[in-house]
Amino acid sequence: MRAFKRPPRRNAIDLADNLQVRACTNRFRITQTKLEQVVRRIGPSIAIGKEIAMQRAASLPKHPDVPPPTIIAALVDLTEQLEMTTGDTAAL
Repeated sequence: MRAFKRPPRRNAIDLADNLQVRACTNRFRITQTKLEQVVRRIGPSIAIGKEIAMQRAASLPKHPDVPPPTIIAALVDLTEQLEMTTGDTAAL
């Protein structure tokens, strides 16, 4: 007789289930060891996707030449004002 297999919990990851592990590693494009580390850190919650996204965002290099958003907004306003007064952007 076959043993009854419980349906998987939809909001938790079972690391003992190879199908769930494979699905998660493919979905998040990470290795099995990285998945195990994240699950060990935050628990078996399905919210590991947010944790992985935050780790990826934190690991992206910061571009040093990009000015802060306030400076960009000020330049856009200045450009619009010049266009309205002079009619062209050649003054920049």
